Amino acid sequence: MSMDLALEAWVSGLIEISKFKWMLGAGKRWQPGESLKLLFTGYNGTRNTGADVRVEEMLRQIRHVVGEDKADFSVLSQNFELTKGYFTGVKQVRLPDIFPPMLYREVPQFDGVVACEGSMFKSKFANALTTMMVGSLGIASACNKLSVGYGAEAGQMDPMVEKMVARYCKDSLIITRNPESQEVLGNLGVSTELGTDTAWTFEPNPNEYGEAELRKIGWDGTSPVLVVCPINPFWWPVKASVTKFMAKAMTGAFKESHYRSVYFHKSGLKSIEPTTII
Repeated sequence: MSMDLALEAWVSGLIEISKFKWMLGAGKRWQPGESLKLLFTGYNGTRNTGADVRVEEMLRQIRHVVGEDKADFSVLSQNFELTKGYFTGVKQVRLPDIFPPMLYREVPQFDGVVACEGSMFKSKFANALTTMMVGSLGIASACNKLSVGYGAEAGQMDPMVEKMVARYCKDSLIITRNPESQEVLGNLGVSTELGTDTAWTFEPNPNEYGEAELRKIGWDGTSPVLVVCPINPFWWPVKASVTKFMAKAMTGAFKESHYRSVYFHKSGLKSIEPTTII
C-alpha cells in the first residue's frame, strides 16, 4: 500500500470513529447565544500569499456576518513564525506534517469547520492536502457540526480520494469559485453554491507602502519594475514516501526532490514530460 493510500485510510477510519462517538453521546452542540467557534483549515504558514489573503478575507467576512462579539475563530498554520502578524485576533493551531491525529483531536472541539484552500479537491498538487480537507470537513459532519468549504475548486482526483469526497463531504456545503467545480462535486453528490475567489474583497496597502519597500532595496523611484513568479509545473504532485525518506536519511538520495518531512516532489524522467500537464 502506498503512503497516500495509507494516509487516506487512516483519515477515513478517524471520520468513522468520530461518527460512532457522536452517536454514543460524545461532543457538545452549539447553543443560541454562545460564541461560534470555527476552525479554518487550509494551507497556511508557508508564505503562500494567495492562500493567506483568501483566509484573511474569509475571517473578516464571516466575522462581519456573525458579529465581532460572537466570533471565536481559529486558523491552522504550518509555521507560526511565517503567520506572525497575520489573522489578527484569531487563535492559531499548528498543522503538523502528519496531521490525522491533530484533526481527530481538534475538530470536535469546535462548532464547525471552514475549509479554505483553493485546490481543495484535486490530486494535481497533493493527495495529502485534499485528504486533510476531506478529513476536516468529514469529522465536522460526523460530529453534526457545521461543515463548509469556501472558495474551493474541484478537478481530477485519484479514485480513492474521489470516493472519500463522495462519502464524507455529502453533508457539507461547498462554495466553489467556478461552475466547473460545481459540476465535478455535483456528480459526486456534494452540495454546492457558486461563489468567487474570496480575495476579491481584500483591500491592499496603498501604493506608497509598496514604493517605500522597493526603495529600501535600491529602487530609484522611476525605473520599470519586473516581477517574476516562477513555478515548476512538472514536479507535482507531492506524495508521501517512507522509502524515499529513509533513502534520503541514509544516503542523501532524493535530496533535490524533497519537499519536507516524508513528502517528495515528483522526480525522474517522467517529471519532465510535457504530457504530465493535464
